[in-house]
Amino acid sequence: MSSPTSYERLYSDTISSVVSIYVADRTPDAGGTGSGFVYESTDGRGHLLTNQHVVGEAPAVDVRFSDGTWSVGEVVGTDAYTDLAVVAVEDLPEEAEPLPMAASNPRPGQPVAALVTSDTLGAHADRDSVTGTVSVVGVDRARAGHNIGFAVSAVVVRRVAPVLLRDGTYRHPHLKMKTLDVSPTVAEANSLDEPGGVLVMDVRLGPSSGALPGCEETRTVRGREVPIGGDVIVGVDDTRIRSHEELMRYLLLETKPGEPIDVRLLRDGEPIDEALTLGERPATDAHAAVA
Repeated sequence: MSSPTSYERLYSDTISSVVSIYVADRTPDAGGTGSGFVYESTDGRGHLLTNQHVVGEAPAVDVRFSDGTWSVGEVVGTDAYTDLAVVAVEDLPEEAEPLPMAASNPRPGQPVAALVTSDTLGAHADRDSVTGTVSVVGVDRARAGHNIGFAVSAVVVRRVAPVLLRDGTYRHPHLKMKTLDVSPTVAEANSLDEPGGVLVMDVRLGPSSGALPGCEETRTVRGREVPIGGDVIVGVDDTRIRSHEELMRYLLLETKPGEPIDVRLLRDGEPIDEALTLGERPATDAHAAVA
């Protein structure tokens, strides 16, 4: 997919499935315009995938297809945490076929193409060099996410979108604690042998309260006030955790609210295990920097 011709072919193969979405009750300054794509279709009825920040709280949106035709879409599911939304349309054009989601994340350095309308956000697609199959590898988002990057990965979309379509919302697991990546400076301040893991800074009332102590003091290292004294999460179940990003990804992709997990910790430098039961993240916490 390195030559201009291959990108042009990818464009022609996908443009019929890419749509523009408009929210009529928003002012131009407030946004409400974005891209989406056909996620699935059955007997002329289709479901589009777009961003939650585009549809906001609107119950319906206007949808324009690449051939210039319009449709009214019903917002059937949204999730502010992953910035995903599903829109249902009754009269899907025949040529607007669903774009399949990739089964795994692209390799670092692997070229992908952005599928957008005008200058709005959209999806990223890749063509398999062997089969020629086009698949969506990620969905752009306007703000930073806990699955660090500028796009929601296809792996996340494959987990969240079907639930939004079925239930209208997605229940996110929650430990209710504020964390900090154990960088070399944080490791030095906490007398740890090496960086890596997640320092528990503050614990709210919930699954972690009474089980995982947070930080109550700070220590100055190279002019920086660093929290000290909290537990350090280094693993969950059988998965090694080296950063807040990895912790959030594991919770999102592998767990559900109400499920038990085994947390591997360093407490005062000694390894221990704590059994916790995950809570549910409140909707008002959708963009808070807490696990």
